[in-house]
Amino acid sequence: MNNRPLATIAFVYRERLSSTLSCLEHLLHATKGSYELICIDGGSDATISEPLRKLASDYGFTLIRSEQYLSPNESRNFALQSVRTPYVVFIDNDVVVCDNWLEPLVRCAEQTNAGIVAPLYMQSFRGAERIHMFGGTISVRDENGHPVYSEKHQMQFSRLADRIQLVRQTTGLVEFHAMLMDMELYRQLGPLDEKLFNMSEHADLCMAVTKAGREIYLEPDSVITYQIPERLEPVDKDFFALRWSEAWTQASLSRLAEKYSIPLEQQGLREAGVWCRLHRQKVTATYPRLRKLLGASVHKYFRRRIGQPLEKRFNLHRYPVTGYVANRTVESKIVSV
Repeated sequence: MNNRPLATIAFVYRERLSSTLSCLEHLLHATKGSYELICIDGGSDATISEPLRKLASDYGFTLIRSEQYLSPNESRNFALQSVRTPYVVFIDNDVVVCDNWLEPLVRCAEQTNAGIVAPLYMQSFRGAERIHMFGGTISVRDENGHPVYSEKHQMQFSRLADRIQLVRQTTGLVEFHAMLMDMELYRQLGPLDEKLFNMSEHADLCMAVTKAGREIYLEPDSVITYQIPERLEPVDKDFFALRWSEAWTQASLSRLAEKYSIPLEQQGLREAGVWCRLHRQKVTATYPRLRKLLGASVHKYFRRRIGQPLEKRFNLHRYPVTGYVANRTVESKIVSV
């Protein structure tokens, strides 16, 4: 690394902890050129926190530790406080980067004066790779006097062969899997909204960027792959259940409704809430032995009618709104620089 890097990578937890070390080590080996790195460790146990300390010492990056689980925007805001370069690049801890992924993002920002630049998002699940998304649209529009929240992803689940058609272009929506942001834009907009605990943080930022008159670019020369979880390791389960909890989901929906004057019952918000719940339950509420015993069709009925309602009640009991949302405060400390 030379003395004048243009970008700081902010590595944060997305929804699980077990992918942290492998994805971070891959990032360190695959990322070339000059950059700074800040890793936010939000509440991991010693099996992760101790190797992170060693990696920070060996590679000379900044490690910031919180003793409690953090929402993604809380983690990003902690990282932003320590960024001193012209750009910050947010990246999640379940992402595998391709070789030469960082330089095209910085080059695009330098050449276009973009407020945000995003790579091509791929996804991997059970060994199969598809395009996760390549931009999209986000809007809160008026329909017959009623505000309607709408979010659409472009090229979602498209084939790998479709990548050859992609070129640098502007878009209205990108996600936080990996995203470069101009720090001048950050200073203009202020901290990311920490009341959006688990949904639409990316949409909220993209709408703010557009409103501020800055452009969002897609740079297909940079490619990253989001690793969709097939199952959770024991170290993941508590954080995953909180990350997609009923408490955080309800609080995030209420924040979106308040911020954009959208009725909570509006279809776009309802669908977002349903997605959070189903995503949590499809990973946490599994009964493999019961499925084998009952058969696929009976097991499906059991999950929908009994398993998922019980899991929802348990999640609300374990993570009540009063304990995990109301008057929430978080703290962190720099462990290694």
